[in-house]
Amino acid sequence: CSHVIYVAQAENYSLAELESFREAMTEIAPEISIVWVLNKIGNSTRQKAIQKSFSARISGNQGFYLPREHAVLDRAQGQYSTLVEVAPRSALRRAVKELSIYLDNLI
Repeated sequence: CSHVIYVAQAENYSLAELESFREAMTEIAPEISIVWVLNKIGNSTRQKAIQKSFSARISGNQGFYLPREHAVLDRAQGQYSTLVEVAPRSALRRAVKELSIYLDNLI
């Protein structure tokens, strides 16, 4: 493959694993591009610190943040619908759209 999408959770242990993965990929397959995604990021002070740590650990590479919106996801799942149908103006929908456009252009 030529691209890998790495999805990290907004937890400190997950960011430590991200750093280990990044180092291993740099050593094993430096030609593979990695798209970094931080999933379920909130607005608390702790979450902001995790977001800052995530940015530092990906070393200036392209990173995406998917906000935590459980209510929107629960509503979509309960109605067997998509994000655009239940929350056309949600931050999560915008973030997923931005990521999908980037991936479409990349691939």
